[in-house]
Amino acid sequence: RVTPAAAAVFCAGPVTRSAIALCRAFRGSAGQAGLAIEEHLTELLAATGTEDEPERDGRLADRARERLAAHACGDLRLGALATELGCDPAHLARAFRLRHGCTMSRWLRRRRVAAAAQLLSDTRNEVARIAVDCGFADQSHLTRVFKAETGVTPGEFRRLASH
Repeated sequence: RVTPAAAAVFCAGPVTRSAIALCRAFRGSAGQAGLAIEEHLTELLAATGTEDEPERDGRLADRARERLAAHACGDLRLGALATELGCDPAHLARAFRLRHGCTMSRWLRRRRVAAAAQLLSDTRNEVARIAVDCGFADQSHLTRVFKAETGVTPGEFRRLASH
């Protein structure tokens, strides 16, 4: 069964655009059409995907998650991570989102909030210190993100966790 979203990709999306461009390239002169045909075939394959892509992209997304986890409290950029993993940043971002159901920044934010929650409940460290230790810019940044993710401020969380 074809969903409306899938139909849109094939009827008005990148697959259709690539197929039309490919047909136009075939109509071009034989000597000059070779590169264009190759480019359009590559685009068409990328738009439709291949059978091994989900598995390969899943492994790529898992490797990215491992690297993010290892540097959860540090400053890691998409471009640097993609270069390290040997792929295009846009491809990495898409593969991660499809595999893990959220963006890398959202996954990292959740990980940092979880680390902060653990420290808030297990230690008496100042909230400002916990913020910096967990990769937040400062206490107010932690407070904004923590409340958005959990519905309570770090101070309220600490009070609730101590009961």
